[in-house]
Amino acid sequence: MIYILLFTYYVCLALVYDVGQYQRHRQLHFFISLALMILVSGLRYRIGSDTVVYMDDFKYYPDLFHLQWNDFSDVRYDPFWVLLNVCCKTLCNDFFLVQCVVSMIHIVIWGKFVKKVCPTLCFSMVLFYYMFEYTKQNMEVMREAVALAFFLLAILALNEHKTWKVMLYVITAFLFHKFSLVVFGLFFGFYLVYSLKKIYVLPVIAFFIIMPIVQRDWIYTIIENILSLDTIFTKGLIFYVTSD
Repeated sequence: MIYILLFTYYVCLALVYDVGQYQRHRQLHFFISLALMILVSGLRYRIGSDTVVYMDDFKYYPDLFHLQWNDFSDVRYDPFWVLLNVCCKTLCNDFFLVQCVVSMIHIVIWGKFVKKVCPTLCFSMVLFYYMFEYTKQNMEVMREAVALAFFLLAILALNEHKTWKVMLYVITAFLFHKFSLVVFGLFFGFYLVYSLKKIYVLPVIAFFIIMPIVQRDWIYTIIENILSLDTIFTKGLIFYVTSD
């Protein structure tokens, strides 16, 4: 029921503020729309297959006072994700806090990105995000959601030509989820290509549109030729590239 109510609320906001161009209390409703999503995803109970796994793993994390270097190497997750869980466990030995923190980081930064990129259509973006990405980002791929948030900050910093911020955000995203570095590399490549003349841009765009249609796993071949398949990183990278 709560999901239907939120959907109705977001549809009304999009119609009133984006279509109708009504301005009164616009900022307030945008804040409320984000806060509601944070509360719903943060206070959920065992929704999402990845969430259940993370909840079980949370039991074995130490608190900050008993954290050792071995705790980072003994788990399969990246350092900042481990540190996030450890900090939350120090404050409250309940996974609900991790859910709230992850949702807050992801949704607040996503909201900042939307306000910066498309301020006149921000409620439409909220609606589309809620319909197509909200449950996945906040209830399934929690580590990726945090990494994505810092990836968005890196894009904003790149657009402002603030190199040190770009590096800081990319490194932070990498320490939450290592494969975010690959995604940013691809994005930065497209960013450089886009800055070239159209005569060079169009063939490159056409290539990346046509190749996945002709051969879905074409990136697999590139990785296989460049990297050693015996490494954990490469196997994981191939899994993310070729999975749905």
